[in-house]
Amino acid sequence: MKYVKDAADLHEAPLAVKEAVAHGIDGVAVSAALALAATKKNRLQAGEILKQDAGRAKAAGKKTATRPKGIGKAGKAKAVKEAKDRRP
Repeated sequence: MKYVKDAADLHEAPLAVKEAVAHGIDGVAVSAALALAATKKNRLQAGEILKQDAGRAKAAGKKTATRPKGIGKAGKAKAVKEAKDRRP
């Protein structure tokens, strides 16, 4: 179900975002997850956000611009457990 929802969201994205995912920006491929995140963040500025992220990825020598990942559920649970273990 998640893939269908993501595909529908990407279908409704601005044309600049669709072109970035299909063809890349300045020789840097753009991941669909980054495109969706940029579209959800600011639909009108999504193309500019992707250009900035592609520029950062190119400067870092990466071939694909991907969205930054957070700590995640497992990391949060581990941090809570460590915080509890530190308490006297």
